[in-house]
Amino acid sequence: LTFAPDQTGNGRVESAVTKGGSEIKDALLETKIKTKLIAKSGVGAFKIEVEAVDGVVRLSGSVPDESHREDAVRIARETSSVQEVRDLLKIISNDSAN
Repeated sequence: LTFAPDQTGNGRVESAVTKGGSEIKDALLETKIKTKLIAKSGVGAFKIEVEAVDGVVRLSGSVPDESHREDAVRIARETSSVQEVRDLLKIISNDSAN
């Protein structure tokens, strides 16, 4: 779609539409990754937050071990439209909880 600049000629309408489209793409990307994490046995059961901004995905929260961390990062990286993954996951084992 092509939008003509608004009456003032500064393109605010076009900018708003572009920004809205980007936010929708990010929300869809977050949903794709969360769905894959849930489908992966064990990974979805832990507290992993997924946030996407312009194709950059941030994973935060906690997992029980390095294996789950690696799975979550791999799943995010292998998802189409992901440009970068920022891994902020913390490993919190059952031993740490005691």
